Amino acid sequence: MKLFPHSVLASVILLTAASSHASTSDCIDGQSADSVLGQADFDSGVAGSVEYRVSLPGGIAADQASGKAFASDLNNNRVLRYRSYEALSNGAAADLVLCQPDFATV
Repeated sequence: MKLFPHSVLASVILLTAASSHASTSDCIDGQSADSVLGQADFDSGVAGSVEYRVSLPGGIAADQASGKAFASDLNNNRVLRYRSYEALSNGAAADLVLCQPDFATV
């Protein structure tokens, strides 16, 4: 499974998931996102600094070897790690924060 950032907005990352053989050319203009990170659902839009919120996300990457996903959170000066990119769901909480001592520090 690969993750493609569908859109990176002020406080949310919309994701489109595809098979491991997919490329960015397999994404179709106007395609709906499959899930959202940084918010509880597609209708929320509140920035924050807890493990399930972001403020100005910069992007997302997936580590194929470990299966973990990483999202940059620019306004909170941190990178969030998610346990498994294949198990990501709307509003998923990160399991680790990098570049800050804890989830609440900005």
